[in-house]
Amino acid sequence: MEINVNFSENAKNDFNLVVRARKGEQKAYADLMQR
Repeated sequence: MEINVNFSENAKNDFNLVVRARKGEQKAYADLMQR
């Protein structure tokens, strides 16, 4: 999946966290859950 150029900076950061969390990275998942 591609990052849409219209995404805000926060959306781009969240997208990267989702990608990392889906790969099994616990820290990324925890960061998402804190939002």
